[in-house]
Amino acid sequence: MAIVLDGIRYESIADPEKIEAQPNLSNKMIPDRTNTSITIEDSGIGMAKNELINKLDIVANSGTEASMDGIVTGGDISIIGQSGVGFYTGYPVSDTICVASKHNDDEQCIWEAGAGGSFTVQVVTEKVYGEVKRGTKNTCYFWEAQPELLERRRVKDVVKKHSGFFGFFIDLFVVKSKEKEVC
Repeated sequence: MAIVLDGIRYESIADPEKIEAQPNLSNKMIPDRTNTSITIEDSGIGMAKNELINKLDIVANSGTEASMDGIVTGGDISIIGQSGVGFYTGYPVSDTICVASKHNDDEQCIWEAGAGGSFTVQVVTEKVYGEVKRGTKNTCYFWEAQPELLERRRVKDVVKKHSGFFGFFIDLFVVKSKEKEVC
């Protein structure tokens, strides 16, 4: 998350127009109990369609024969570790992962992968996952038997544990409720 914000900040030094679409650099985590999902959103550099296809495929197939062949033959594996803990570790607990991304030089696209390992990438015509002005929005749809992953305390602990070295805050969106006795 921090690397993509640093990336756009660095590019904007040479070309201030690159940051105009989304001037506030931010990270957000949005647990959604209704849809059994969590969304991790940043206003960083974003990915173009070809980057979604080429780079996220490596992460999605990490550990498979294709990825191992890439390592042996010297293929581009630089993306591994750059997509952050949220994306990479989403696979063991998610049925589907959707990545909506917008790079300044491309249209907003959605990369979607199911548990089976195949994925699709498409240019967004309808903003089903909301508009991304620049940056990336990762949504992990958990297996139904994983509601504890969305508990406020647990999400907060994970954010605290893995964000200590970030140069940017992570806004954690939570729903709070109070019970009120009605007489």
